[in-house]
Amino acid sequence: MVNTRIKRKISGEVVRVEDSPRIKIKVKRKRSQAPSALRDARIKRLRKENDLIWSAVVKMFADCKSEKVSTEQELIDHPSRQLNSHHYFRKQMYPWMRWDVRDGICIYSWQHVLARGSAHDDPAQFDAFAVPYLRERGDYGYLLGETARPQKITPMFIEEANANLRDLFFETSGNVWGE
Repeated sequence: MVNTRIKRKISGEVVRVEDSPRIKIKVKRKRSQAPSALRDARIKRLRKENDLIWSAVVKMFADCKSEKVSTEQELIDHPSRQLNSHHYFRKQMYPWMRWDVRDGICIYSWQHVLARGSAHDDPAQFDAFAVPYLRERGDYGYLLGETARPQKITPMFIEEANANLRDLFFETSGNVWGE
């Protein structure tokens, strides 16, 4: 199909011009991520990494053993010996304490979430163990003081926590995190 149109030349003469139809080609452009999206993805990755390092350091401080002593019957009833790191103070209520290793207690998975009377199933029963244990360890007063000093969680806070946790991991294990 040929299109015709009228065109005026510079001299003022009017002429009819035939044009072939233009083919429209859509060029798909890759959307580059905005700098804020890249930063958000990096911060999300750092949060996950901080959680993993925190968990590993808490377990190393406990010599890779459960800090809650189990009875013989509990050990028979729950053969799993998988260790979990548990926040004494909830990380949702006190997010600035999320990566504080003094807030961590190393316990078996069944003591953490799987069994009746576990830390998440019956917090009051768990407190009967945890409060005296944290006092004996010397961390309870420190943790109570930290709960009273809220901090805003910024990307800078997360990056600093990552650096501190990496240093603590190196001091504790002698290895660099991720190698």
